[in-house]
Amino acid sequence: MREATVGDYISLSEINESMEEAATTMFLNSVCGENSLEWTADDRRFALLWYYVHTERDHFYRIEYECSCGQTHSVAIDLMDVLDAYRPIDGKAERSIVVRGDKYVVVPFSGSSAEALELERIGIQALESEHGADSPEAGKARLQMRLNEVIYRIQGEGLEERIPTMSIGYAKELIDSVEKATDEMAHGLDTKYLAGEVFLLSPPLKCDKEVVTRCRVRFRNYDFIPQL
Repeated sequence: MREATVGDYISLSEINESMEEAATTMFLNSVCGENSLEWTADDRRFALLWYYVHTERDHFYRIEYECSCGQTHSVAIDLMDVLDAYRPIDGKAERSIVVRGDKYVVVPFSGSSAEALELERIGIQALESEHGADSPEAGKARLQMRLNEVIYRIQGEGLEERIPTMSIGYAKELIDSVEKATDEMAHGLDTKYLAGEVFLLSPPLKCDKEVVTRCRVRFRNYDFIPQL
């Protein structure tokens, strides 16, 4: 991994700030010389944070949170502690599952699927803004995104055409099996994926009243890509 150049920054400036995964792909491909679309999404986030911590003088991330003690606290999280929580994947980056006799191979989200889901999330936000969050258009798009979250984690072709013909019971079993297999392959930083967005889980934070809290912080890729 090489250090980013001014030319890299100029190229990144051409990408819309809402398209963080596309910017991540361009940045990692440039500094690593590899196709990061083929990496797992978790490995991409780890690489971004690793680069940031090792190239920036200030590697503290400042947040405010509402504590159960009743007060609002402002803290600085040492991102080196976040990196130290990295965990490697257990075994291969794939798991075999069987649903009612049908065999599938489950894989983690890739860089390409992260890009696709981000575009879907942006599209949903546009539909909600135009038609309302409770509109049929936005509801259908959210459902399709939930289905795609399953499709993108199963190897092979034709699943997109098969899903509409599945019974609800079968589809639920498939989704549950995919989620369990995904949990088995958990790796990288301590994060949580929710509706197209990734949240970083902070190290345990203890206030002066001895209340321990773990904060869920939106992981914004642009926060860890070099800026001029």
